Amino acid sequence: MLTACARWPGINRATDVVAFADALAESVLESLARVVFRDCGLPPPELQVWVGGAEVVGRVDFLWRQFWTVAEVDGRMKYSDPSRAVKQLDRDRQLRDAGYEVVHFSWQHITENRGYVNSTIRKAFERGTRAPRPAA
Repeated sequence: MLTACARWPGINRATDVVAFADALAESVLESLARVVFRDCGLPPPELQVWVGGAEVVGRVDFLWRQFWTVAEVDGRMKYSDPSRAVKQLDRDRQLRDAGYEVVHFSWQHITENRGYVNSTIRKAFERGTRAPRPAA
């Protein structure tokens, strides 16, 4: 379609959007988060990566491997069941035990508070690069 519309107004913007799109983003919130990360000047994260220590803990929404940082974006439904919330806390503990910094963002954080998202991730990057790594 981009080729067919090569001379249309806005084609450069459309080309940028297509280049930025990633089929690994599993929700609108994950796609919006990627835009916020980019707009904040953060390096692009890996999406939907299995991580852990000696054993795999789980798949995370976003991973900045070089900073040992994981970000998750969570809708309210994820925590509507208290048992799911408890499982998430345990998973976060396992990820931290494996040496990862773990940060979570809500819809409101992503859509209304880019400064918070930016500073939270950058602080996690700092902690992640300073922290000693657990033995494998």
